[in-house]
Amino acid sequence: MPSASNCTVSDGVRLVAFSIAGGLVGIEEGLHFFGVIILSFVTATGGGIVRDLLVNEVPLVLRTDFYGSIALLLGVAIYLLHLADGVNLLSLSVLFAVGLILRLTAYKYKWQLPKLG
Repeated sequence: MPSASNCTVSDGVRLVAFSIAGGLVGIEEGLHFFGVIILSFVTATGGGIVRDLLVNEVPLVLRTDFYGSIALLLGVAIYLLHLADGVNLLSLSVLFAVGLILRLTAYKYKWQLPKLG
C-alpha cells in the first residue's frame, strides 16, 4: 500500500504534467491567453472534478484547495514563455520543477484559497 507522501508526490507530478501539456496544446492550437489558461486548468483538474461529481460531492477544486490555482499559474507561465519565444526543453523542465515544488509546498503547509463571506 503506497504511503500518503508517495500519493501526494505522484498526484503533484500528474497535476503539473497535465497542466503543462494542456497549455502547450492550447498554444499549438493558436488559442489566446484565456484559452491557454482554461485548457491548462481543465486538462489538469478535469478528471478530479468528474470523479467528485460522480460520487455526489462538490469538487475539491471549487471549494478551498489551492490545487486548481497551481494549474492556472502554470498556464499563465506557459503563455508568457510562448510570448517571449522561450518554450524549450530547459524552460519546460524548470517550469515543471517549480510547479511541483509549489504543489508540494502548498500541500505541506495546507495552503487554501480564502473563503468568501
